[in-house]
Amino acid sequence: MNSNKRQQLTIVLVAKDNVIEVASSLKRLNTLNFFRSEGVEILLIDSSTTTNRGIIEQMSLDNSINFAWRPPSGIYSAMNDAIDLSTGEWIWFLNPGDYAELDCDTVMRILEDECNSLSPTLIFKTKTIDEKGRFVRYRNLDLKIQNGLKNLFSFNYCHQGIIYRKSLFDSGLRYDTIYKIISDKILNDYAISRQTKLLDITLASFHKGGISSNIYLARFELCWYCFKKITGTFTITSKL
Repeated sequence: MNSNKRQQLTIVLVAKDNVIEVASSLKRLNTLNFFRSEGVEILLIDSSTTTNRGIIEQMSLDNSINFAWRPPSGIYSAMNDAIDLSTGEWIWFLNPGDYAELDCDTVMRILEDECNSLSPTLIFKTKTIDEKGRFVRYRNLDLKIQNGLKNLFSFNYCHQGIIYRKSLFDSGLRYDTIYKIISDKILNDYAISRQTKLLDITLASFHKGGISSNIYLARFELCWYCFKKITGTFTITSKL
């Protein structure tokens, strides 16, 4: 880490042997003027093997990006480490290969507008397009239905579409590494239940993304989580 200064925004990328995707995201962030912008910290958490680790670390050095290597234990474990390492008042998790469309000035202006609010998150719409440019899906939040099965089984938002206020994690709240595939839903359900203001605008979209590597396991974990939520046996602990 190269700075202890409190920043307004930390952008986190979690990498593991995906050099091309990391380079693409960094190039896009540079084009949108996030590099060396006052108030912005870019943090790259890497779990790559030796060769790729050296390449990705050199990318970080070349672009004055904070870099940390962690033994591979899953994306959410790395994201939890990033929460502890980040210095920003807000945290935005981007998967390598995701391309944010809004420029830095626009994002920072939005955060300035929210600096005195109590919103634990800024929620925005995203779209995912595969490597061949084909539309995959929208990840659009709909907060109108707060009760019932439709809301309970809704699974159309992910960490790329949320900027979290760092104070949300101050109590020790972290991504759940037991529910590995649906961890986003668990944390986001909690964060959104505390939402005091929803921005009714599109903040960003992405040109590239992926689909769960094991959809059947995701369905099992989601059903088990929903069952525990319905029966009241699932609780948010201070350290997930």
